Amino acid sequence: MITCSRCNAANAPDTQFCQQCGLQLSSAPTGKPKMKNSLLITLIVVGCVVLSCGLCGTIAMFTPGKTEEKSQTQATPKQVASTPAAAPAPKATVAEPTGVTMANFNKLRTGMTYRQAVAILGAEGEVLSENEIGGTRTVMYQWKGGYLANMNAMFQNDKLISKAQFGLE
Repeated sequence: MITCSRCNAANAPDTQFCQQCGLQLSSAPTGKPKMKNSLLITLIVVGCVVLSCGLCGTIAMFTPGKTEEKSQTQATPKQVASTPAAAPAPKATVAEPTGVTMANFNKLRTGMTYRQAVAILGAEGEVLSENEIGGTRTVMYQWKGGYLANMNAMFQNDKLISKAQFGLE
């Protein structure tokens, strides 16, 4: 039973208005509905932010050229400034997917030269980063395969020291 705060009349639990004086009985909420509404609104806002970030990341991932151009532009001055006497890096191009396969990736061995790797993969790699510290020149290359597939290889003083791949078949 719900007791009316104005006339102290007893009312059924599901009654919204006092049967005696007509006062709205549901006018004194417990606070829980407001809290539920606030929580629901917060969850909706957080969900929208997460979805927006995911959508922006997906769009950026599938937008060709803009990110790559910026990183290449930024990397070029560092290469010139840090290695003025070093031999120029091999021309950076993106490999055709035909030679970038799991079979060819598995043929690459530690200690191979960059030219040997190019002979196996059938194309030059794209320079991702390059530096020279204490006479040790390190260059990381990327070759792109089929849809989102790619591989990276890192060379120190023109010798393969590590490799990684994603999605090669």
